[in-house]
Amino acid sequence: MKRALLATAVLALLAAPPAEAKCCALTTPPAPRGLAAGDEWLAQVELGGDPWPANPPVTVIAWSLSSRRHLSFRARATETPLVYLARVEFPEPGLWRYTVTLGGFASSMAAPARTVTISPSQRRAPQVVALVVLAAAPVFGLTLLVRSRLSLG
Repeated sequence: MKRALLATAVLALLAAPPAEAKCCALTTPPAPRGLAAGDEWLAQVELGGDPWPANPPVTVIAWSLSSRRHLSFRARATETPLVYLARVEFPEPGLWRYTVTLGGFASSMAAPARTVTISPSQRRAPQVVALVVLAAAPVFGLTLLVRSRLSLG
């Protein structure tokens, strides 16, 4: 009977989930909804647990799933310990994945990646008509000047 109780206790200990690790928790913040190409997102990265090296190189890495373009954005330390801010900009619309790393692309420590859909930019491109008018203005002005001189002379 004692043997069965001991075996049950050992199995219960082995099956129990491990205690929470207090070292170096790194998470990827969620992107805000409605990001458009060219919008700037100030991503706040918080490092949890202890110990952390002094000024770890926190970087947000992003890659486009359609164009395969890769970008990195270095996060800067804030006045709050273990809180970093990165200015992130997705330059083109489409599906993007991003993560937070310590050290950049070749980092061995990275948080789980997230996916975000970036919509086309809401900014309007300069009107081509305005450019044509501006380009034609000197020619039109010269034509008026020549006509007025011809009619005077």
